[in-house]
Order: sequence, then C-alpha cells, then structure tokens
Amino acid sequence: MQVLITGGLGFIGSNLYLHLVKNGYTVYIYSHQSRQSALKVLSSHPLLKDERVALVCANEPLPDCEIVVNLAGESIAKSFLTRKRLKAILSSRLEMLELIVKAYEKRPPLMLIGASATGIYINGGYEKLLAESFASSKDNKETNIIRRQQSEDFGLSEDAKTEKNIYASLVINIEQATASSAAMLGCKYALLRFGVVVGEEGGIMEILSRLPKFRFLPGDNFVPHILIGDAVNAVKHVIENHLTGVVNMVSPLALRLNELLELCQKQSFFTFYVPRFILHFDRRGALLRVNHIISPMRLRQSGFLFSFDELNHKIP
Repeated sequence: MQVLITGGLGFIGSNLYLHLVKNGYTVYIYSHQSRQSALKVLSSHPLLKDERVALVCANEPLPDCEIVVNLAGESIAKSFLTRKRLKAILSSRLEMLELIVKAYEKRPPLMLIGASATGIYINGGYEKLLAESFASSKDNKETNIIRRQQSEDFGLSEDAKTEKNIYASLVINIEQATASSAAMLGCKYALLRFGVVVGEEGGIMEILSRLPKFRFLPGDNFVPHILIGDAVNAVKHVIENHLTGVVNMVSPLALRLNELLELCQKQSFFTFYVPRFILHFDRRGALLRVNHIISPMRLRQSGFLFSFDELNHKIP
C-alpha cells in the first residue's frame, strides 16, 4: 500500500514514516520546502537522516497513493498563540488541503486522514472515576492508576460535546475542511484527535528538556495523552481497519497533569513548584489546563491494543 505523509519531517510524521515502512508500506514524505531546504533538514534529522526517504517537495507532483495522511501546517507549539498565529495555523492547513484536492482530483486516494486535537472537548469524563475513588477508603495512588488503566466505562467518547472558544473553533474549522476535501475527492476520511503526544526527539518532551524539572500547584487536572509508539500504531490501525470519522487518539490511562510531567521529566535533583495559573498567560497553556478524561472508544471497540508502558514510566 502506498501512503503519502504531508508534514512527514515533523515529530509524528517521521515516527509514522518509520513505522509504516517497517510494516511493508511504500511511503512518501511531502515537505512544503524547496528540495534543497528539505534535504538539508533531512541530513540532520534525528530519526530520518540515515533513511532513504522518498521525498516530495514544493512545486513537485504528488505521487499516486491509496492513503494521504495530512499532518502539514504551522506548528501550534512553536510560539505564542496570538490571533494572528491562529489565523496562520488555519490558513496553512487549508492551503495544504487545497493542494491535495487539486493534485488528486483525477486520481483520488481511498482515504484522507487529517489530524486535530482533543483540547476542544468540554471538561468532564472523570465523574464516575472520582466517585468510586472517594467511596473506597482503601484506594491508593497505585490502585487508582490501575483502575484508570483497566476501565472502559468512563471518559468522553468521540461524540462528546465540544467547547465554544477560539481554539475549538480553529480545530473544528480544520476538521470540516478535511471532510469537505474528502467529499470533493469522493474518498473516505478520518479525523484523528490527538492528546498530548509523548516520546523522545519531539513533542512535549523536547520542550520540557530545555526546562528545569517542575510541577504545578495544583497539578491534579486530567490531561489526555498518547505515547508516540501507540500513536503511530493507531494510525496504521485506522488505515487497515478502515475507521472513518472522528477517532480519539489518546491512551486509556488517564494521567493528571503532574503525572504527565513525571512521565516526561524523570531525571533531576531538584523539583520546582509553580502555580498552574501561569498557564493562563499563553493560549498554548490551555492544552495543559484542560480537565477531562477522553476515551479512545473507537480504537478499543475495533480491537486496538495499547502498550501501557506509562505504568512503568517508560517511553518506547
């Protein structure tokens, strides 16, 4: 099967490339940069520098593919989310979709896969878990985490209500544009809503690696996440099981904010405690201020198995 990954030089895209190639797929990576600039990035890429990547660059024709995974666009985590940047983020994604539609209108793929985020959901999904925890006087941190791992009867599923704010509006616009593009091409589509993606060489771990070890006060809000290994395996699962519509790309193990930081920041002699209120000074902080447990219901119902290495604080 032939797959095109736009934004394939990024954190998720490069890991997905390696995973699919390892499993026998023919994979192309599209970069919006010139070939000279893209090759320069590739030559020092932490994951792809030694790979023989089939690279497609700006102004070059896109190859015939059965699956298009669209991860391209301006990075949300790159800098402060001003209104100008939010507009640029949306524009970059719409431009990529326009390019995909134009390139494949006469030879459409079987499926168009788009990426968005779980941060648009309303807070909640933890009510039953907390009620059970408070009801059990013998409950402790270890059994609480095991309970969160094993249960499937709490959390917000794919059809849960979404927030009404500027960030949610951005994500919904991107998802609607993906669905419209698939309709124009006459192909199926999937909308992957990612939690915080955790793994070496990128994502939140790369950001935190530049900072001293710290924890928030309070840090008890639930923040959805997924390990990078599970994330790329789940994309493969979506492709092979023909899952369409919204798919929550999150771990079933619900972690609180400070537990997530513990997973990402392990080695340090000192820990600094900071008020969670500081997250209000940057719109990106909204991704860590959420307080909801998201259920990967569609993945689990279709037979996907998670690694659960979080329990031992291991990053694959």
